[in-house]
Amino acid sequence: MAPFAPRSNDSDDDSVEEHRETVNRLRRRISELESQEKKTQSKSNVASQVKSFANLGRAICKGVSTFDSVESLIAEDDRRRDLEDARTRGDEVHEEEEVPTIEQDILHNGYKELCRFIVPLRKLLAEADHEELAPVLSALRSGSRNARSDDTKNVREAIVPWLVAAFPELSPTLDPDSRENRGIYHDDLGRLLCPVEFDWNDQSVRTAIREGDPNYLITAGSWWAGLYPPGKFDPVRPEAHLFTNVLLLKTYKFIFTSPLSMKTMPKDKEISTLSPTHRGSGSRPRTKPKKLGSKSKRNVAAIVGLRTVTGRSIAYAAVQYRVALSDANHWDDQDGGFDYREFYNNIVEYFEFPPGPVARNEVARLLDWWNTNVFGTTPRWSLYEEHESRLSRETRETSSVALMRAARLARESDV
Repeated sequence: MAPFAPRSNDSDDDSVEEHRETVNRLRRRISELESQEKKTQSKSNVASQVKSFANLGRAICKGVSTFDSVESLIAEDDRRRDLEDARTRGDEVHEEEEVPTIEQDILHNGYKELCRFIVPLRKLLAEADHEELAPVLSALRSGSRNARSDDTKNVREAIVPWLVAAFPELSPTLDPDSRENRGIYHDDLGRLLCPVEFDWNDQSVRTAIREGDPNYLITAGSWWAGLYPPGKFDPVRPEAHLFTNVLLLKTYKFIFTSPLSMKTMPKDKEISTLSPTHRGSGSRPRTKPKKLGSKSKRNVAAIVGLRTVTGRSIAYAAVQYRVALSDANHWDDQDGGFDYREFYNNIVEYFEFPPGPVARNEVARLLDWWNTNVFGTTPRWSLYEEHESRLSRETRETSSVALMRAARLARESDV
């Protein structure tokens, strides 16, 4: 019998190598399975949250952006991050990309508000891929759209008795369930919708507006009378009393502090002891402002996370207010020549991008007026100082929005 032949070193090496490859394959397989498990678990977690995101989405139209999509807000933040990365790498950046437009600034501020209102979204944006995000974004859109639709229907009905109170001889009468007889062909509602630079009392002006005369168009380039208390528009200071109409205030309270809070609304002449345009010694009022409206933790403002009045929430209420006055049969970004998106952005611009310290003080004062009347808070006088202002130049622009912008810029040179 032949002696047993010893195994060669080469055979030992091959065996070790095969063992190592087997171990590596198993490790890779385990890693793949763990990765798949994490992905499956992540998708499961996202799926379980979709319903809650639909509820969270109701805050978007009210406090984040009424017209811009969630995707566009995220895209603007991504664009800015990409630019910052390019600068860090030393890549060439086009000059026009360095200076954002006002529309891009509004989008980016909207992204910040999105992360503030929808807290869980920030983590998902950092960790989830596009496939996982898709149902979440869809749920947010759905929630926002449903909330906007609910508000449109409810404000359309609720505004009728308010209009009757404002115009005791309202004619023709209005049906809360219909848009018939609303809009510029109704003498009283047309008065509210009329641009402030036109005289609605002039029959020839009313006719020109209704016939679509190009010199009397109703566009978002003009503030309309319903944004001011009756007779309070000042062409020299278009921002004085702007956004303090009682119907706008009622619309806001109806949407954000619930219809129940409307029962505690003071009479129109008693609205707020604080004038947002008062220019006096700067002393505090002797009496503490009355607490108005419901402080219930379950009101809409509390549910969506709105603790103070913001320019975007005022802009949303103003859009719903105007839609309720119009005869449009359905929600649309355009009402004839009136662009709601532009109108909304004009209001956001007013509050978020004042041209200087004088305008910032005026915005702070106006927001104090709103918070006093909506949430019953004591005015925060430390936010601003008293400033006397005067216009140093005249403007050739005739639209009230342009007049206001020019006036705000002019006053900055007086400080």
